[in-house]
Amino acid sequence: MLIRSEYRTFIIGFLLIITSLFLTPDMALSLFSAMMGIKILYPILDTEERFEKDIEIKTNVEELFEWHEKPGAFERLTPTWDPVEIIKKEGGIVDGEVDMRVKIGPLWVKMLMQHCEYKKNSKFKDVQIEGPFPMWEHTHLFNETKKGFTKMNDIIDCRIPLGLVGKIFSRKYVKNRIEQLLEYRHSTVYEDFKIANKYRGKTMNVGITGSHGLIGTALIPFLTTCGHKVTRIVRGTPKENEIYWNPKTGEIDSLEGLDIIVHLAGEPVGSRIRWNRKKKEEIYESRVLGTGLLCRKISRMVKPVKALISASAVGYYGDRGNEFLDETSGAGGGFFSDVVKGWEKATEYASGIGIRTVNMRFGIVLTPEGGALERMMLPVNLGLGSRIGGEQWWSWVSIDDTIGSIYHAMMNDEMKGKYNVTAPFPVRQKEFSKTLCGIMWRPDMMALPESIVRNIMGEMGEMLLLASNKINSNKIIETGYEFRHERLEDALRHLLGKREIIESE
Repeated sequence: MLIRSEYRTFIIGFLLIITSLFLTPDMALSLFSAMMGIKILYPILDTEERFEKDIEIKTNVEELFEWHEKPGAFERLTPTWDPVEIIKKEGGIVDGEVDMRVKIGPLWVKMLMQHCEYKKNSKFKDVQIEGPFPMWEHTHLFNETKKGFTKMNDIIDCRIPLGLVGKIFSRKYVKNRIEQLLEYRHSTVYEDFKIANKYRGKTMNVGITGSHGLIGTALIPFLTTCGHKVTRIVRGTPKENEIYWNPKTGEIDSLEGLDIIVHLAGEPVGSRIRWNRKKKEEIYESRVLGTGLLCRKISRMVKPVKALISASAVGYYGDRGNEFLDETSGAGGGFFSDVVKGWEKATEYASGIGIRTVNMRFGIVLTPEGGALERMMLPVNLGLGSRIGGEQWWSWVSIDDTIGSIYHAMMNDEMKGKYNVTAPFPVRQKEFSKTLCGIMWRPDMMALPESIVRNIMGEMGEMLLLASNKINSNKIIETGYEFRHERLEDALRHLLGKREIIESE
């Protein structure tokens, strides 16, 4: 029986090697992970690997360790390019568990992680109880190196599925993925502390509309790790720490107790092939009428909020060719420009009574978790490219700078009025496509003609894809905001897990 078992293991391993020759690294790891999950191939020798990275953060060890204990830390440390679906979370880093699903290649794989070996201001560990790896242990170490600086060290010990077979076919993929993970986490913590250090000691109760949207979902973990309380303003049945409102019916509950409001609510503008009359009404009413309702309620508060930070858009300027646009530039023409004008005017109910009001004119917000970049990834990955027209200017901003600029506006009492929020270096659409395809190692040969965009998508395509906006963001920079991602390639490499890793000797 022993000999037969060994032969059976050898045959399975041999067949997997042959099969893997026809698979991409992602697909191979997915197959190996799935088979390990049902424990078919444990007889093959597993190979243990160690990955280690450290970084020095400008803060004391108590504050850095406490940051990891706060709600939202897990979400902040989860890469935008590595989808995770939380099934259940219990407890914190002392002895809690996180039950989740992670995406490996085309498959979603269950992963149960347990926190253990907690030592205040020094150490904690994440251990895989169930998941795609035969063994996974992530040790977090903290050590204050000098006054006001702390060294954070991450050590990941794991066994690649299928031992020798996995080492041959998947080690390079696993190694790159883990190195990108650590780079992302360290960059995020470093930059988060960089902006948080400017505003130490000022904690607030922040009300947020549109909290389940693309920007709100990213903003909330950032705020909670900075020590702020978040109160969602929602259209559904309110739960704990939530306030009910309904812009369509004009209903809104009391806002008393809030220190500041971040207004992000608005019907998605690109959720259909083209705008029809009903869709345009929803886009307009959700922004103009919703903002008016919120601001009138603010004006009647017994103790008004200190500030209103309201989303807006560079769509205000319309299609302006090569003109370099700043906040003094006039409004453009067309439906969406009219929407933005009404959207910003509605905030005058608040600014008119002395509430510090900031209108954030966002450019194209980049994240693979939604919006324009998510839609572009499918044709890029298929080798079709992402050129649309090509000569029009695209002014973009990473999701990290989107939430970073909001926080800056919240905490900077000198800011009020309109601000363009786009990276300092806009690019033509053809350069955007070339950069994205280059990073993803895909061809950039095909271009979608403007005529097809206009015929299929109509006014929506003209406004969202073909309109040229070359935006000047000097005004917000002059207030002291430092962009994390000034250049497109740096932003895309961070967001897509494609950083260029320098091998240490």
